Parts: sequence; C-alpha cells; structure tokens
Amino acid sequence: MPQPAQVLVTLLAVLMVGCGEKATSTPTPTDAAARGERAFFETLSGAADRNVEAVGLLEAAVAQNERDGRSQFLLGMVHLLRFYRGVSDPYSASDVLKQEIAKAQDALDTAVPLLPKDRRVPGFRGAATYLHGVVTHDDLRVAQGLTQMREAIEQYSVVNTFAFIGAVAPVVDANDPLYREVMQYVGTPVTSGCNPFTMPEICGNAGKAPHNIEGSLLFFGDLFAKAGDERQARSYYRLAQSSPPTSGGTWPFAALAAQRLEGTAQRVALYQDDNPANDPKIVGYGRDACAICHYK
Repeated sequence: MPQPAQVLVTLLAVLMVGCGEKATSTPTPTDAAARGERAFFETLSGAADRNVEAVGLLEAAVAQNERDGRSQFLLGMVHLLRFYRGVSDPYSASDVLKQEIAKAQDALDTAVPLLPKDRRVPGFRGAATYLHGVVTHDDLRVAQGLTQMREAIEQYSVVNTFAFIGAVAPVVDANDPLYREVMQYVGTPVTSGCNPFTMPEICGNAGKAPHNIEGSLLFFGDLFAKAGDERQARSYYRLAQSSPPTSGGTWPFAALAAQRLEGTAQRVALYQDDNPANDPKIVGYGRDACAICHYK
C-alpha cells in the first residue's frame, strides 16, 4: 500500500515553473510555449483570466513542435482546469465540458511518453481518463483511468495519490469502496512525510501555490466530513483558518473555512442520510477549483 497522501491539495506548483513572455507578432515554438505558460499561470493564480489565450498559444506550440511534451502537458492541464471550474455534477456534464475533459485526456496521453522522466504526469493523465469515463458513462474508460492512477501511485506516491483523491473523492458516494480507498490514501495528513518547512515549494506555500497549506487543510476537512468523521473534519477546518508563517498573505477563502467549521455537523449529517442528491460538494469544483491554493 502506498504511503498516505501528503499535505497538499493542488500539485500544479510542483509540476510547473514559470517562464517569461516575449512579445512577437509570429511566435516561434519557444515563444508560443513560454507565452502560453505565462497565460496559464496568470489564469491559475487569479491574476487574469487568460485561459482562452493559453489554449491558443499552447496549441500553436505543439502544432509547431509535436515533441514539446511540456506544452502538451500544460495544454492538458488548462483543459482540466476549465473542466473543473465549469462542472457541478460530472454525471450530467454538458457537451462542452465533455469536450474539455476529452481534450485534457488527449493532451495528457500525448505528454506522458514525451516526458518519461517526470513520474508525476501519469497521475494527472489517469485522472483525466477517469473523469472522461465518468462524464461519458464509459465504464471501460473509468476502469482504465483507475488503473492508470494506481500505477502512477506505485511509481511516485507523493504526488500521484493526490491525482486519485482529487478525481475520485468528489464523484463517488461516501459508502463506495472507492471512497474507502481515497481515505486510505489520505491517512493522517498532518503527520505525513510531506513537511512544509523542509519542502516549502512542494508541501508549503513557497511555490506556485501561495496558500497550499490552508487550501489543503480545507480540502481534508471536506474529505473527513464526507467520511462521517466530524471530529477530524472540525480539526482540519479549524487548522485551515490558522495562517501559517509562510502564508502568501491574506487567504481569500478564510471565510469559506469558517463557514465549513460552523456547519460541520449538518454537513456530516447530509452525507450520512439516505439521499445522495443533497450531499454537499467537496471543495474543488466550480469557481474555487485550484483557486483555494493558487489564488493570491
């Protein structure tokens, strides 16, 4: 069994390093890739919504250089981000969102063999495959995505357990065996081997996610609430409101953590009743997707 999931919710910060942007009228492959990456990061951080521009530039980069694995990866992540921010119920996703997740899988499928030394990319590819199967009600694709994520966890559990948790936890019922698998990967996050002080860019707030710690704690609160563990959920919601010394300024989602803490008992009760239609959404779908960690 892989080690428990580490304390981080979104791992895009681990996978990407910002690039400068060059102003040219006809971008070369390198220019298009750098500008596309810049547009993606500005969208991810909330500095500006440049998701459409990011897609166009990254598509241009891979059209000009089909061996550009990083641009393929980032292109897949833009589509994955757009899917997460647009979806509310993956089982009834719109045709537009089905296209987004299909494009995410296509780009990440292409990126995996182009980036053979990066053990983290296969986890996101598996997540896209799984979600593509969910929205199209394709059981074979769902199974393929689960297999890909589990294989990725075997390769590199530190990052790829998150791919499984982030994709599966919001989708399945709390009583589903897959949710029990999610909670096995979660384990006891605050005592895991991912130390925000010794690994600040990966596990703390020093990288591309200035509120990685707070966002992670909020996410873990939701996971334990769905699992029916009110005590643990309250603990993580409370911790999420304690701004760490490495925090990137005021956390935009502190009020959300406070609301979660106040309504923990009701939230747990809704998960435990016999009506799955009233189950609260785990943080990470809609406008707050990735924002809880990456917005400045």
